[in-house]
This record gives sequence, C-alpha cells and structure tokens, in this order.
Amino acid sequence: MTIGGSLAGGIDTCQWRYNYYNAPDGEFKILYKIDREIFKKLVKITKKNYKKYMYDRNGATGAGLIQRVRVARKLKYKLADILMFSIYYLNTKDSIQLQTQHFKTPQSVLSRHIIYGLLLLKKTLKHHDESRIAWPSKDEIKSLARLFSRKFPSLDGYNIWAFVDGVKLPLLEPFDEEVQNAYYTTFKRAHVINNVLVFDTQG
Repeated sequence: MTIGGSLAGGIDTCQWRYNYYNAPDGEFKILYKIDREIFKKLVKITKKNYKKYMYDRNGATGAGLIQRVRVARKLKYKLADILMFSIYYLNTKDSIQLQTQHFKTPQSVLSRHIIYGLLLLKKTLKHHDESRIAWPSKDEIKSLARLFSRKFPSLDGYNIWAFVDGVKLPLLEPFDEEVQNAYYTTFKRAHVINNVLVFDTQG
C-alpha cells in the first residue's frame, strides 16, 4: 500500500476506495482490521441512523451532530467512507496526517466525519442484537461452560465459560488539561480509554 503526498483527485481516487473494491479479502482484513463482508453488513444496518441523523456543519465540535434535522444535508462522502474513517481511526497507528493521505480528505473534514461516524456507530450498535454487550443467563452460562470443557478437557470442573481481555482505544488529545490527565497512560504514552471485555465461545 502506498500513500501519496497529495490530496488531488479526492476520495474517489484514494487508496481506501481502491482497496474496498479491488483488494483481496485477506489483504482488506489486514489493512482495516475487519472482514469485508462484516463491514458491508455494518454499512447496511447503519443506513437507518444515517438518514435520521444527518451531518450538521454547525455541530463540528460535537454539540449538534446528532440533532434531528428537517432539511437533509447532502453528504460528500458515502456511508461506507464515513464508517471506515472511524474504524480506521480506532484501529490504526497512523497519525491523522497519514490518514488524510490514505483517504485523500482534508484533516478538518476527516476529523468531523470521524466524530460523525462514531456517533452513527454508537446509535446503531446500541440496539443491534448481534453487537450489543450483554451478560448471559444462568442456563446460557452452563451451556457455555460445557463447550469450554469439551474444547479444553483440563478445565472441566472449573465452570469456566468465558475469558477476559483488555483493550485501549486511542483518543485525540483533549484540549482540557484535566481531561488530558484523566485519559493519559504512561505505558502507551498516549491518551486512551481503557476497556475490559468478556468473551464467550460465541464471541
């Protein structure tokens, strides 16, 4: 993957659009940390909120981005572009400058659409059964424990039904010093949100 030094041609000629339509499935997953078919499904289920919460230029700081609007504002970017802006931002170690080259989108525009994409994802995944985070029932826990025991016989009798993993999601550096201090980690030398997730055999 090569990243040029110019934004000429815009997003229609960027590396992302080429990869979306032409890159092999394996390469796509490596580059964007998401399976292409899962991403397409995500785009499909997000369309409802995409129409309901149109992009508001006056809400660039986050104050008005999810206000319901009566007059639809035509977006320059496709829904797939906006969602990938946010997913790529969450998964990549590239600086925002390199991200602008990858998508051939000015930094200020990219930043606003990343915020918009994150809000769309929040609105969509919160009510999507396959994406929501929920604690299983007692019967489900017993069933999951049996699956673990079947896969790992040495764990039989310990009633293990899931495993715990932590992940640090990067943030843009906050302007407020107190907020900076709250989210800064010396281990990663970055501003992050610490998350601890529990995964069962079904994901």
